[in-house]
Amino acid sequence: APTDWQTDSPVAILKNVLRLTAPNPGFMTGPGTNSYLVGEPATGFTVIDPGPADADHLQRLWQAAAHTDGSGGNIAMVVCTHSHPDHSPGAAPLQALCTNKPPILGLASKPTARANSRFTPERELVDGEKLVLQGIGVEAKSPTPCAWSTRLATRPTTCAWCWKKTVCCSRATM
Repeated sequence: APTDWQTDSPVAILKNVLRLTAPNPGFMTGPGTNSYLVGEPATGFTVIDPGPADADHLQRLWQAAAHTDGSGGNIAMVVCTHSHPDHSPGAAPLQALCTNKPPILGLASKPTARANSRFTPERELVDGEKLVLQGIGVEAKSPTPCAWSTRLATRPTTCAWCWKKTVCCSRATM
């Protein structure tokens, strides 16, 4: 349906999971890089793959992570599944929009990464680590089932393999 890949507003894809597609369509990104918000106003949100450093996209992510009063920026952490330029460059600018400065988590790029794919998280996640927002868990798995050694698979802990693959590759259909 036309509303599946939205760049203007987030789409609810599961309970407590929103997807906002960055406006960067292309061969490798399909309709655009998918950014995910996992959580709810009462718990705060984990942003998974904030995407490129596109100011409008990051502002929409910030606003979608609403507090119970409707104001934005209720972000508890930012997780980057890998260092490609369509997934991680938005992490630091998104963090800068937040008054609480949420931690940026993920896997650092390898020394052989191209210049536009270099990424260093504030803290590296370890295999099997669980990130929890008051009962809403996200599990980090490394390496992922795909061919990239610097990717994390992140998924709500109660979801099946298809969710892990979707967030890992961030462009597969659900």
